[in-house]
Amino acid sequence: MNQLNENNATKPLMILVLGMIIGLSACLSEITLDVPRNDKKQLVIRGVLKDGDTTGVTVSLSYLTDFVPSETPDYVVDATVTLMDESGNQVSIPMQQEGLYQLAIPYGAYELEVTPGRSYQLSVVLSDGKRYESTLETLYDVPAPQSVYYLTEQRIIENNAGNLVDQEYLKFLINTPLLNARGERSFLKWSFIGTYKFMESSVDSPFPPNVHTCYISEALDLEHVVAYNGEENSQDQLSNYFLLEEPFDYRFVDGFYLSIYQQSLSENAYNYWSSIGKVVDLSGNFFEAPPGKVRGNFKNVEDDTEEVYGYFYATQETIFRYHIPSARDRVEPYCPVIGDPDTAPGICFNCLSRPGSSLEKPDFWED
Repeated sequence: MNQLNENNATKPLMILVLGMIIGLSACLSEITLDVPRNDKKQLVIRGVLKDGDTTGVTVSLSYLTDFVPSETPDYVVDATVTLMDESGNQVSIPMQQEGLYQLAIPYGAYELEVTPGRSYQLSVVLSDGKRYESTLETLYDVPAPQSVYYLTEQRIIENNAGNLVDQEYLKFLINTPLLNARGERSFLKWSFIGTYKFMESSVDSPFPPNVHTCYISEALDLEHVVAYNGEENSQDQLSNYFLLEEPFDYRFVDGFYLSIYQQSLSENAYNYWSSIGKVVDLSGNFFEAPPGKVRGNFKNVEDDTEEVYGYFYATQETIFRYHIPSARDRVEPYCPVIGDPDTAPGICFNCLSRPGSSLEKPDFWED
């Protein structure tokens, strides 16, 4: 596995931060560190070429001005971004919003085609003429998961009121082949979205307001990078592999869908994500500032001493949906029937106020 490429100034700090993070368990405490500022801007390029239900490329460009990962990025809005394949075919990627460059690549729309077995790279040219390129990344087939199931575990936790209470957790595990369609051993990565039905409060009055039902989708387990090296397993099957756990709470009252996004990685991309996981990506967002400034696969083509952060990778993605039926007999809803509307949380009368919420039922949802 590749070593983390860090300058000498950040190594001791990263070791200190990692040591603190390892000591954390059920919750993440805020850590304040006295970090010397670095006024020199450093470019961060994050890009992914995805072959899946919707095939396309997404690139984020920003600058870092110091080590602090929570600092708002300085987005790059004047770059020329190009996707190229191993044969020299290329396509320009337009900016869709500040610092975010995206392009859908339907089959047959461009001379450049997104095909497993081929390799791709990104080129970024800034307004001052500086040119950055990634290494070539091969797109590999991804095997499709065979099954997902969960186990339950009871724990005693401290609630918001400071009281110790019993809390049930669901631990999700997966069974999936490790060999792809070409017979190659796979490097895999997973991400997760939970979708649940959320019903507003009904009011016990002669003229109750309309009660809406929202479907809310939220990214899960953002604190961890979940990846697997198939070459370390002599078996052709990955069995009973733990993916994530979630508290069994109000989200499961009226049904819950876990969407598991299984991606193929190159060995280099796996090494990068493993490095990110060791530093601990507290944001969980690939398009935010990189934790610990883990070096990626970009370089300034005219000055390879410049530090450039971020990574470009190519992946094929498959989605596995796992449905958990309504559990009203086991958990309480978030919004109860009430007599006084002023006593309920605001979301109980406007479920659209929560991010990721929609009144439209997802295509995959079955009651």
